[in-house]
Amino acid sequence: MQKQPLHPILRSLILQNRLKIQNDCKLVTDKLIQYNNKLVDDVIINDAEINIQTVNEQVNKLFEPNVLKTYQSILKSPLVSSTQTNKIWLEGTAKQVTDMVGVEYTERIGKNINAVQKILQETDVKISKYETMAKKFPQADRLKIIQKAAEKGGNWKGQTYSYKQLEQMNKGITKYIDNKARQDKYTLNYDEAEANGEDPARAEKMWIWSGMQNTRHSGMDGETVPVKDFFIVYNEQTGDTDELLFPGDFQHDRNGCSNVCNCECDVMYL
Repeated sequence: MQKQPLHPILRSLILQNRLKIQNDCKLVTDKLIQYNNKLVDDVIINDAEINIQTVNEQVNKLFEPNVLKTYQSILKSPLVSSTQTNKIWLEGTAKQVTDMVGVEYTERIGKNINAVQKILQETDVKISKYETMAKKFPQADRLKIIQKAAEKGGNWKGQTYSYKQLEQMNKGITKYIDNKARQDKYTLNYDEAEANGEDPARAEKMWIWSGMQNTRHSGMDGETVPVKDFFIVYNEQTGDTDELLFPGDFQHDRNGCSNVCNCECDVMYL
């Protein structure tokens, strides 16, 4: 379909809404970072063995209320019928989304813990110094604390996820939850309208480029497809191509996050 120009004010409003969503989820993302730091501290200070299944259960507990609230809000929309069938379907979908993002986050925490254990094998770390600094700066980047506590400097090949990397990952997962919920809302509306012989409220969706320079998806700006279809997303820097339902759709990522990670683009339903 032919691209449509997007007014700068409209683009700004869309991105402001994205920031609002991220701010609303800040409590969850802060808790996730705190939990990651606690696990790293346990490994370094207490030589703890981390059970990944337990980590996954804890991560899901942190995500679940936020995801469920997001999906329950769909039933309050005039676009979707508040039937018991829809309620059950949306709650089931919320559970699936929670499980999916939980696995994604747990996998990254697992890699982080493995990197920390590798550092401890290759580097002499003053545990008492690390413990003192971790207690004094509970939100600090654990990699920097390890570097400062190392006997002979931080010369290792492994690397923990820094505070900034974790924060970026949290933003990506928060974005996925919101975009997935919007996609499901308009898909549900489309199916209901089709079943009733009516026109759906939103039949198409448009890819909104972030407007940031030197990014991957400027050529996608204004790309419009039917609401249930995939965008063919092209990475202008690497040449990788993915079929994504919306920006940040890691569920359908096929190129190692080439078109998904740190993507600041958005989607608008028409």
